[in-house]
Parts: sequence; structure tokens; C-alpha cells
Amino acid sequence: MLDRFARIGLVPGKPFRLQDHSPADQTAILAGVEAGVADVIKAANSATTSVGLLGSKDEIAYNYLNRSAGVAVGIFGNSPAEAIYVGATMDKAKAGEKYILRFAPGQTPPLEKQGFWSATMYTLPDRFLVRNPINRYSIGDRNAGLKRDADGGLTIYLQPSSPGPDKEANWLPTPSEGPFMYVIRVYVPSKEAQNGTWKPPVPKLVE
Repeated sequence: MLDRFARIGLVPGKPFRLQDHSPADQTAILAGVEAGVADVIKAANSATTSVGLLGSKDEIAYNYLNRSAGVAVGIFGNSPAEAIYVGATMDKAKAGEKYILRFAPGQTPPLEKQGFWSATMYTLPDRFLVRNPINRYSIGDRNAGLKRDADGGLTIYLQPSSPGPDKEANWLPTPSEGPFMYVIRVYVPSKEAQNGTWKPPVPKLVE
């Protein structure tokens, strides 16, 4: 790849001089840059997990598009052995809609004994934390008072208004205007989380 880059004067330690190329080549080079950026944005927006995007060259398997997408979404993200990040972009959500995110019994994020997990809520398209009346911006296994379902599962309520006093411990507030995204961070994940054997649940709309 370095040999290919050198053919247009893109070499380590030297400034790139677009003006040294013919007008036609300049146009082609700039078009290539635009196409590359578009590919990275598409890959970043379609990613649902950090596995394959962050880590060593062996962990990303020399996939430079994935590596660029990883930099775009989380430049200082951890390697999979330290943490993985999974989530969903709910860009079709409408104002006031209510969702549940239910982990079946034994299906919360799998961890090594020193690990922990949390889910953080963000607005779209700016990806800011969501202002809310209880000042809760993430929820996870270290939240005091988190309630398990009768069968041992775990239900998280994703909605702009309180689900009620008996469920509020499991409430992760969403923006009132609708679209949102959340990221589940799994710190010191087990092999099942790292290799994709474990799958996170899909939010379900509450009718």
C-alpha cells in the first residue's frame, strides 16, 4: 500500500503537494478522497459493535476501512479484551414512544469476574447525553436498586417519561423529541462477548 501511495507523492515524512499533479489527476485524487470519506461514514453509521473496529492489527485483520470507522466512532476506544461496545441507533423513533430492552435470564452481557457493564443514552443526531429529571445518563449492573424480573431476566425501560415508581430503578430516559441511540459498554468481557456468540437484545416498542 505504501508503494501505491508513493506513486502520487504520498510518502512518510513529507508534505503532500496536490499542486504538483495535473488538473485531471488533482480532480481524480480529490474525488478519491471524497469517496473514501463516504465509505468510512457509511461503515461507521452501520456498525453495531466495536469488535473488528478497535484493537491491534491482528484484531482488525488489516481491514483498514473498519479501522477508519473505529477511529470515526471512538478514536480512543479499548481493544476487545478490555471492552466491547454494542448498541443501536433508533433513528425512526417518534416523540413519546416507549421501548423496553429485555435481557432474558442469563443473557446480560457476559463478563469476567472483575468486569461490569453499562448502557448510555444519547440524542440524535448530535450524540449528546439526554437531559432528564432524574439525572440518569447510563444504567448497568452497578446501579443500586436495579430490579430483576420474576424469571431472573432484566428489563430496562427506554422512554422519555417515568414508567412508574415501581419500575423507575430500571428506567433509562430517552429524549422527548424521539430519535436516540444507546451504547452498551461491556468492560472486561468474556470470550462469548468478544467473539459475537453473545447477542444483545433488540428494543421492543411498547404499544
